[in-house]
Amino acid sequence: MKKINISTGGFKSNTALEIVQMMVENDIHNIELSGGKYDPSFEENILSFYKIANLSFHNYFPPPEQSFVLNLASSDNEVSKKSINHVIRAIDLSYSLGIKEYSIHAGFRIDPKVSELGKTVSSKKNLIPLEESKSIFYKNLYEITNYAKNKNINIYIENNVVTKTNLNAFGENPFLLASQDDLEEFIKIKPSCVKLLIDVAHLKVSANTLKFNPVLTLKNLKKNISAYHLSENQGLKDTNDRIDSGSWFWKYLNKDADFFTLEVYKQSIKSLKDQYKLVNNYLVGQN
Repeated sequence: MKKINISTGGFKSNTALEIVQMMVENDIHNIELSGGKYDPSFEENILSFYKIANLSFHNYFPPPEQSFVLNLASSDNEVSKKSINHVIRAIDLSYSLGIKEYSIHAGFRIDPKVSELGKTVSSKKNLIPLEESKSIFYKNLYEITNYAKNKNINIYIENNVVTKTNLNAFGENPFLLASQDDLEEFIKIKPSCVKLLIDVAHLKVSANTLKFNPVLTLKNLKKNISAYHLSENQGLKDTNDRIDSGSWFWKYLNKDADFFTLEVYKQSIKSLKDQYKLVNNYLVGQN
């Protein structure tokens, strides 16, 4: 049976312990921990539930006490160092718990403040030159990959999402790994042990903004995609809406991918379980 996770990303006001306890009580055991509320006792608390749940860590997890914007392509040495240290901590925790994968977003060409997240950051002077940003990203990626390799942990890099608001504000794409061209280049030059995670909702919005065909991207890159994040939206911004049997991406997924994560927010437990079954039925050929 393929591994299908449910993301905790929609439970931002809860600690990981609270979320996992709630999910396990409702017979949900494959859980991707993403964001959430800072828990000073996290490393102690996780020992109480990792044996009863199949866990993995994603991006800004575990959340640090002092918030910062995680960016592996930052030209700010402090941000870059904090980002690498965060990833190394996540790798160490994964290793100690026997978790074999860790996924993280590709870098981006701006360094917004925490207070600016979710808002429009429009100052062009903050845009890092593309080649400089890519150089920093791949340098940092090789560093964390070499570290993860010694821990026998796979690193998955997720595509970014760019909206029309982002594009209009900067006059160009401020994020790495958002277009099909970006993804094709990544496949060619990434460390061999790094894998590609495609967020289909990110892809849908970016394709609408940058004017490329997301279906062709999924089809052309199918054999190179090792994991998926699944949710829906209207193609304008990443809203983490529920998926259904008519969602656009189904027949273009690589069923041999390592894992699939349901990343829908503001859903009841019943709805999450229904969508989990929908993903499972597709993967075993029942729809």
